[in-house]
This record gives sequence, structure tokens and C-alpha cells, in this order.
Amino acid sequence: MKSGEGTLTCGDGSIYEGNWRYGVCAGYGVLTMPDGGVYKGEWENNNHHGHGTFTSPSGVTYVGQWAAGRKAGHGVMTCDGDGSEYDGEWEDDMRKGYGVMTYCDGTTYKGQFLESAMSGHGVLTHSDGRVYDGQWKNNQRSGHGVLTREDGSVVYEGEWVRDQMTG
Repeated sequence: MKSGEGTLTCGDGSIYEGNWRYGVCAGYGVLTMPDGGVYKGEWENNNHHGHGTFTSPSGVTYVGQWAAGRKAGHGVMTCDGDGSEYDGEWEDDMRKGYGVMTYCDGTTYKGQFLESAMSGHGVLTHSDGRVYDGQWKNNQRSGHGVLTREDGSVVYEGEWVRDQMTG
């Protein structure tokens, strides 16, 4: 059984450099994948586990907590291509719980996520100053909500269905 530090080249071309415990990746290590993706961080039982950073070939970076090889707990994902950023809770590789999504145009969403979609209560502040404060389902305004202008005057307060005002 291998314990200590070392380097392993996998059959798919991935290269692991780091700590081993009883023949499995455990402790700190770096995995470089053939497509250019890189994970640097903590390992347990051959999986990303604990705190780590993953950078994809397309420039998406995730810095945060991992459990059994999947994003779990608090983490920040930044998309290099469009400049968007999510800072919040994750479960099983998906945004779940409270988080803040900031888009490249300055629009921000602060609220609940479920299966990586805005779902539950949330506040969307548009870059032009309009604000929607209310319920969401699958990235659409759904349920009770209030839309206000930049000056705070109410545009609409009431029920929404599939992103449409119903009153």
C-alpha cells in the first residue's frame, strides 16, 4: 500500500501529484486532466473532498467545498467568458440554498436556489435599477412578487405565473 507523496499518470492521461494514504489519494493533491482542467486541493478516498479549486479549460473556476468529488457547502464559481459569478451554497454539484448570482451587466440575484435554478424567495436587481422581490420557480418569477422602478415606485404587486404578471 502506497503512502506518502508521489505522482501517478492515469490511463486517460490525467496526472495526480500529491499525498497518498493506503494506496488512495488523500490529503493535498493536484490533478491535471488531459483537456486542461486542473483541481488543486484536498482529497479523500480518491475524490475531491474538503476545500479545493477547480479550473476548467473554458475558464470556469470554482473555489470552495467539495464532498465525495462533488461541489457541496459554500463555494464561488466564476465564469471567465461572460464574467458572471455565483457565491453561495452547493449540494451534489448544484446550486442549492442561499446564494448571490452576479451577471456581467451588473444585474444581481440574491436568494434561494434549487437544482441550480432560482427557486423560492429572491430579489433580482437589474442593472437599470428595477427590482423584483418575490417568489421564483425554475428561474422564472412565479407566485407573489413586487416589481419596482429605480425610484422605488411600484410597477406591479401581485401574482406571477411563468415570468408573467397575472393581474
